[in-house]
Amino acid sequence: MARQIMRLLALVFALASCKTSTSSDHGHLKTDLDTSNSDVAARFERYKSKQTHCAFDADAAYRVILAGFGPFSGKPVNTSGLIAHNFADFLNHRINTPVIPMLTNNDMDGITKQDRVTINGKNISVCAVTASVIWDLAGAIYLYEAGLSKPNLIIMSGMDGKNDYVGTWESQTKNDAFGKPGFEHDGTGSEVTPNTGGGDALIPILPGGAETLTMSWNPVELAAMANPTLSRNLHEFSTRNPPDHTPGTYLCNNVSYVVLAGLSGNDLALAGGMMTVKSPNLPGTKAGFFHYPWLSPQDGHAVHEWTNVMAGAIQTILKF
Repeated sequence: MARQIMRLLALVFALASCKTSTSSDHGHLKTDLDTSNSDVAARFERYKSKQTHCAFDADAAYRVILAGFGPFSGKPVNTSGLIAHNFADFLNHRINTPVIPMLTNNDMDGITKQDRVTINGKNISVCAVTASVIWDLAGAIYLYEAGLSKPNLIIMSGMDGKNDYVGTWESQTKNDAFGKPGFEHDGTGSEVTPNTGGGDALIPILPGGAETLTMSWNPVELAAMANPTLSRNLHEFSTRNPPDHTPGTYLCNNVSYVVLAGLSGNDLALAGGMMTVKSPNLPGTKAGFFHYPWLSPQDGHAVHEWTNVMAGAIQTILKF
Protein backbone atom coordinates (compact mmCIF):
# COMPACT_ATOMS: atom_id res chain seq x y z
CA MET A 1 0.00 0.00 0.00
CA ALA A 2 2.82 2.44 0.90
CA ARG A 3 4.53 1.82 -2.45
CA GLN A 4 1.26 2.38 -4.33
CA ILE A 5 0.75 5.70 -2.51
CA MET A 6 4.32 6.76 -3.32
CA ARG A 7 3.87 5.94 -7.00
CA LEU A 8 0.58 7.88 -7.09
CA LEU A 9 2.30 10.89 -5.55
CA ALA A 10 5.15 10.50 -8.02
CA LEU A 11 2.69 10.57 -10.92
CA VAL A 12 1.04 13.76 -9.63
CA PHE A 13 4.45 15.40 -9.11
CA ALA A 14 5.67 14.43 -12.56
CA LEU A 15 2.59 15.75 -14.31
CA ALA A 16 2.98 19.02 -12.46
CA SER A 17 6.70 19.52 -12.96
CA CYS A 18 7.83 17.62 -16.07
CA LYS A 19 6.79 18.16 -19.64
CA THR A 20 5.08 15.36 -21.50
CA SER A 21 6.02 14.14 -24.96
CA THR A 22 4.86 16.41 -27.77
CA SER A 23 5.71 16.92 -31.41
CA SER A 24 8.30 19.48 -30.29
CA ASP A 25 10.38 16.66 -28.83
CA HIS A 26 11.48 15.45 -32.27
CA GLY A 27 14.93 16.95 -31.83
CA HIS A 28 15.62 14.84 -28.74
CA LEU A 29 16.64 11.22 -28.45
CA LYS A 30 13.88 9.58 -26.43
CA THR A 31 13.71 6.49 -24.24
CA ASP A 32 10.57 4.74 -23.00
CA LEU A 33 10.10 3.05 -19.62
CA ASP A 34 6.44 2.21 -20.18
CA THR A 35 4.32 2.71 -17.04
CA SER A 36 7.34 3.87 -15.00
CA ASN A 37 8.04 6.99 -17.08
CA SER A 38 6.28 9.40 -14.71
CA ASP A 39 7.74 7.73 -11.62
CA VAL A 40 11.33 8.00 -12.86
CA ALA A 41 10.80 11.59 -14.01
CA ALA A 42 9.52 12.54 -10.56
CA ARG A 43 12.42 10.80 -8.89
CA PHE A 44 14.90 12.75 -11.01
CA GLU A 45 13.24 16.03 -10.01
CA ARG A 46 13.50 15.00 -6.36
CA TYR A 47 17.18 14.12 -6.84
CA LYS A 48 17.93 17.54 -8.31
CA SER A 49 16.28 19.19 -5.30
CA LYS A 50 18.88 17.70 -2.93
CA GLN A 51 21.27 20.09 -1.20
CA THR A 52 24.45 18.06 -1.78
CA HIS A 53 25.82 17.64 -5.30
CA CYS A 54 29.15 17.65 -7.11
CA ALA A 55 30.59 21.16 -7.38
CA PHE A 56 32.92 22.90 -9.81
CA ASP A 57 36.45 23.17 -8.36
CA ALA A 58 38.30 25.80 -10.35
CA ASP A 59 41.51 25.40 -8.33
CA ALA A 60 41.98 21.72 -9.14
CA ALA A 61 44.29 20.69 -11.95
CA TYR A 62 41.68 18.15 -13.07
CA ARG A 63 38.12 17.26 -12.09
CA VAL A 64 36.96 13.62 -12.09
CA ILE A 65 33.65 11.86 -11.47
CA LEU A 66 33.86 8.27 -10.22
CA ALA A 67 30.43 6.73 -10.70
CA GLY A 68 29.17 3.46 -9.27
CA PHE A 69 25.96 1.66 -8.35
CA GLY A 70 24.14 0.66 -5.21
CA PRO A 71 23.11 -2.93 -4.35
CA PHE A 72 21.52 -5.28 -6.86
CA SER A 73 20.93 -8.92 -7.75
CA GLY A 74 21.43 -10.27 -4.25
CA LYS A 75 24.64 -8.25 -3.64
CA PRO A 76 24.05 -6.05 -0.56
CA VAL A 77 27.22 -4.08 -1.41
CA ASN A 78 28.15 -3.13 -4.97
CA THR A 79 31.92 -3.08 -5.49
CA SER A 80 31.63 -0.18 -7.94
CA GLY A 81 29.90 2.10 -5.45
CA LEU A 82 32.19 0.92 -2.66
CA ILE A 83 35.40 1.83 -4.54
CA ALA A 84 34.06 5.18 -5.74
CA HIS A 85 32.77 6.19 -2.30
CA ASN A 86 36.01 5.27 -0.49
CA PHE A 87 38.48 6.33 -3.18
CA ALA A 88 39.58 9.68 -1.73
CA ASP A 89 39.70 8.47 1.88
CA PHE A 90 41.88 5.49 0.95
CA LEU A 91 44.16 7.46 -1.36
CA ASN A 92 44.59 10.11 1.34
CA HIS A 93 45.31 7.35 3.92
CA ARG A 94 42.50 8.45 6.21
CA ILE A 95 40.92 5.02 6.69
CA ASN A 96 41.78 1.33 6.31
CA THR A 97 38.27 -0.09 6.52
CA PRO A 98 35.87 0.89 3.73
CA VAL A 99 32.62 2.69 4.51
CA ILE A 100 29.61 1.18 2.76
CA PRO A 101 27.62 3.82 0.82
CA MET A 102 24.13 3.20 2.22
CA LEU A 103 21.46 4.58 -0.09
CA THR A 104 18.26 5.50 1.73
CA ASN A 105 14.97 7.12 0.75
CA ASN A 106 16.42 10.45 1.88
CA ASP A 107 19.27 10.12 -0.64
CA MET A 108 16.72 10.26 -3.48
CA ASP A 109 18.50 7.52 -5.47
CA GLY A 110 21.98 8.99 -5.35
CA ILE A 111 24.86 9.88 -3.00
CA THR A 112 27.61 12.33 -3.91
CA LYS A 113 30.87 12.72 -2.00
CA GLN A 114 33.51 15.22 -3.14
CA ASP A 115 37.14 15.49 -2.02
CA ARG A 116 40.67 16.37 -3.18
CA VAL A 117 43.46 13.89 -3.85
CA THR A 118 47.00 14.24 -5.16
CA ILE A 119 48.11 11.98 -8.02
CA ASN A 120 51.62 12.36 -9.43
CA GLY A 121 51.85 15.84 -7.92
CA LYS A 122 48.56 17.05 -9.38
CA ASN A 123 45.61 18.22 -7.27
CA ILE A 124 42.56 16.29 -8.44
CA SER A 125 39.00 17.09 -7.43
CA VAL A 126 37.10 13.79 -7.25
CA CYS A 127 33.34 13.52 -6.89
CA ALA A 128 32.05 10.02 -6.14
CA VAL A 129 28.49 9.35 -7.30
CA THR A 130 26.62 6.24 -6.19
CA ALA A 131 23.23 5.74 -7.87
CA SER A 132 20.37 3.29 -7.59
CA VAL A 133 20.27 0.62 -10.31
CA ILE A 134 17.35 2.27 -12.11
CA TRP A 135 16.99 2.57 -15.89
CA ASP A 136 17.48 6.10 -17.24
CA LEU A 137 17.64 7.58 -13.72
CA ALA A 138 21.27 6.58 -13.02
CA GLY A 139 22.45 7.95 -16.36
CA ALA A 140 20.49 11.17 -15.83
CA ILE A 141 22.09 11.58 -12.39
CA TYR A 142 25.59 11.14 -13.81
CA LEU A 143 24.94 13.71 -16.56
CA TYR A 144 23.37 16.16 -14.13
CA GLU A 145 26.40 15.99 -11.83
CA ALA A 146 28.68 16.38 -14.84
CA GLY A 147 26.85 19.58 -15.76
CA LEU A 148 27.55 20.96 -12.29
CA SER A 149 31.17 19.94 -11.84
CA LYS A 150 32.44 20.10 -15.45
CA PRO A 151 34.73 17.06 -15.11
CA ASN A 152 37.66 16.30 -17.35
CA LEU A 153 36.95 12.60 -16.88
CA ILE A 154 34.01 10.36 -15.94
CA ILE A 155 34.81 6.79 -14.95
CA MET A 156 31.57 4.81 -14.74
CA SER A 157 31.66 1.35 -13.19
CA GLY A 158 29.66 -1.70 -12.22
CA MET A 159 30.00 -5.39 -11.41
CA ASP A 160 30.37 -8.06 -14.09
CA GLY A 161 28.16 -11.03 -13.26
CA LYS A 162 29.76 -13.07 -16.05
CA ASN A 163 33.39 -12.71 -14.96
CA ASP A 164 34.29 -13.78 -11.44
CA TYR A 165 37.97 -12.81 -11.49
CA VAL A 166 38.50 -10.56 -14.52
CA GLY A 167 37.61 -6.88 -14.81
CA THR A 168 36.95 -5.24 -18.17
CA TRP A 169 37.92 -1.83 -19.55
CA GLU A 170 35.01 -1.51 -21.97
CA SER A 171 35.74 -0.12 -25.42
CA GLN A 172 32.31 0.95 -26.65
CA THR A 173 28.62 1.04 -25.79
CA LYS A 174 25.87 -0.23 -28.05
CA ASN A 175 22.39 1.20 -28.53
CA ASP A 176 20.74 -1.97 -27.18
CA ALA A 177 18.71 -2.81 -24.11
CA PHE A 178 17.02 -5.94 -22.83
CA GLY A 179 13.79 -5.64 -20.87
CA LYS A 180 14.99 -6.68 -17.42
CA PRO A 181 13.91 -4.71 -14.33
CA GLY A 182 16.26 -2.62 -12.22
CA PHE A 183 16.79 -2.56 -8.45
CA GLU A 184 15.77 -0.04 -5.81
CA HIS A 185 18.17 1.75 -3.46
CA ASP A 186 17.99 -1.10 -0.93
CA GLY A 187 18.60 -3.85 -3.48
CA THR A 188 14.99 -4.98 -3.78
CA GLY A 189 13.58 -5.54 -7.24
CA SER A 190 12.30 -2.51 -9.11
CA GLU A 191 9.32 -2.21 -11.42
CA VAL A 192 11.26 0.11 -13.74
CA THR A 193 11.82 -1.76 -17.00
CA PRO A 194 12.39 -0.58 -20.59
CA ASN A 195 9.31 -0.80 -22.79
CA THR A 196 10.13 -3.65 -25.14
CA GLY A 197 6.72 -3.70 -26.79
CA GLY A 198 6.42 -7.36 -25.87
CA GLY A 199 8.68 -10.30 -26.55
CA ASP A 200 12.31 -10.88 -25.67
CA ALA A 201 13.96 -8.90 -28.47
CA LEU A 202 16.59 -6.23 -27.82
CA ILE A 203 15.35 -2.67 -28.23
CA PRO A 204 17.27 0.58 -28.87
CA ILE A 205 18.11 2.58 -25.75
CA LEU A 206 17.64 5.79 -27.71
CA PRO A 207 15.72 5.23 -30.96
CA GLY A 208 17.43 7.19 -33.71
CA GLY A 209 20.74 7.26 -31.88
CA ALA A 210 24.04 5.96 -33.20
CA GLU A 211 24.43 2.17 -33.20
CA THR A 212 27.61 2.41 -31.10
CA LEU A 213 29.48 5.08 -29.18
CA THR A 214 33.17 4.72 -28.32
CA MET A 215 34.66 5.10 -24.86
CA SER A 216 37.16 7.97 -24.92
CA TRP A 217 40.03 6.03 -23.42
CA ASN A 218 42.55 3.41 -24.53
CA PRO A 219 41.57 0.02 -22.98
CA VAL A 220 44.92 -1.54 -23.95
CA GLU A 221 46.83 1.14 -22.00
CA LEU A 222 44.53 0.73 -19.01
CA ALA A 223 44.88 -3.05 -18.81
CA ALA A 224 48.67 -2.71 -19.13
CA MET A 225 48.64 -0.21 -16.27
CA ALA A 226 46.34 -2.21 -13.97
CA ASN A 227 47.52 -5.79 -14.31
CA PRO A 228 51.00 -5.50 -12.76
CA THR A 229 49.49 -3.97 -9.61
CA LEU A 230 46.83 -6.66 -9.42
CA SER A 231 49.24 -9.54 -10.05
CA ARG A 232 51.47 -8.34 -7.19
CA ASN A 233 48.85 -7.45 -4.63
CA LEU A 234 45.49 -9.00 -5.63
CA HIS A 235 46.90 -11.89 -7.59
CA GLU A 236 43.71 -13.82 -8.34
CA PHE A 237 42.37 -10.86 -10.30
CA SER A 238 43.25 -9.16 -13.57
CA THR A 239 41.69 -6.86 -16.15
CA ARG A 240 41.20 -7.24 -19.88
CA ASN A 241 40.69 -5.03 -22.93
CA PRO A 242 38.68 -7.01 -25.50
CA PRO A 243 38.25 -5.09 -28.79
CA ASP A 244 34.77 -3.80 -29.62
CA HIS A 245 33.45 -4.99 -26.26
CA THR A 246 30.34 -3.43 -24.70
CA PRO A 247 28.97 -3.44 -21.13
CA GLY A 248 26.18 -5.87 -22.13
CA THR A 249 22.50 -5.01 -22.51
CA TYR A 250 21.61 -4.04 -18.95
CA LEU A 251 22.08 -0.97 -16.71
CA CYS A 252 25.83 -0.73 -17.25
CA ASN A 253 25.27 -0.35 -20.97
CA ASN A 254 22.30 1.97 -20.39
CA VAL A 255 24.32 4.48 -18.34
CA SER A 256 27.27 4.21 -20.72
CA TYR A 257 25.16 5.00 -23.76
CA VAL A 258 23.14 7.75 -22.08
CA VAL A 259 26.23 9.50 -20.70
CA LEU A 260 28.25 9.29 -23.92
CA ALA A 261 25.24 10.48 -25.95
CA GLY A 262 24.78 13.41 -23.59
CA LEU A 263 28.47 14.33 -23.61
CA SER A 264 28.45 14.32 -27.41
CA GLY A 265 26.03 17.25 -27.42
CA ASN A 266 22.62 15.59 -27.49
CA ASP A 267 19.79 16.76 -25.27
CA LEU A 268 18.10 13.58 -24.07
CA ALA A 269 14.36 13.08 -23.60
CA LEU A 270 14.40 10.21 -21.13
CA ALA A 271 11.54 8.34 -19.49
CA GLY A 272 9.23 8.63 -22.47
CA GLY A 273 10.06 12.30 -22.93
CA MET A 274 8.88 13.18 -19.42
CA MET A 275 12.32 14.31 -18.29
CA THR A 276 14.75 16.29 -20.40
CA VAL A 277 18.43 16.02 -19.60
CA LYS A 278 20.35 18.84 -21.18
CA SER A 279 23.76 18.09 -22.62
CA PRO A 280 26.44 19.42 -20.25
CA ASN A 281 28.34 20.66 -23.33
CA LEU A 282 31.65 19.05 -22.42
CA PRO A 283 33.15 17.98 -25.75
CA GLY A 284 36.60 17.53 -24.22
CA THR A 285 35.47 15.34 -21.33
CA LYS A 286 36.69 11.76 -21.49
CA ALA A 287 34.39 8.95 -20.33
CA GLY A 288 34.35 5.19 -20.15
CA PHE A 289 32.97 2.20 -18.26
CA PHE A 290 34.88 -0.33 -16.13
CA HIS A 291 33.47 -3.65 -14.95
CA TYR A 292 34.79 -4.96 -11.62
CA PRO A 293 35.09 -8.75 -11.28
CA TRP A 294 32.05 -10.28 -9.61
CA LEU A 295 33.99 -12.01 -6.83
CA SER A 296 36.43 -9.24 -5.95
CA PRO A 297 36.68 -8.99 -2.14
CA GLN A 298 35.23 -5.90 -0.49
CA ASP A 299 37.65 -5.67 2.42
CA GLY A 300 40.22 -2.98 3.09
CA HIS A 301 43.03 -4.71 1.20
CA ALA A 302 40.99 -5.11 -2.00
CA VAL A 303 39.58 -1.58 -1.83
CA HIS A 304 43.13 -0.26 -1.37
CA GLU A 305 44.38 -2.09 -4.46
CA TRP A 306 41.44 -1.08 -6.65
CA THR A 307 41.89 2.49 -5.42
CA ASN A 308 45.47 2.38 -6.70
CA VAL A 309 44.22 1.00 -10.02
CA MET A 310 41.68 3.83 -10.35
CA ALA A 311 44.33 6.42 -9.46
CA GLY A 312 46.54 4.94 -12.16
CA ALA A 313 43.63 5.01 -14.60
CA ILE A 314 43.06 8.71 -13.95
CA GLN A 315 46.72 9.46 -14.61
CA THR A 316 46.85 7.22 -17.69
CA ILE A 317 43.71 8.64 -19.29
CA LEU A 318 44.46 12.30 -18.58
CA LYS A 319 48.19 11.79 -19.33
CA PHE A 320 49.95 13.74 -16.61
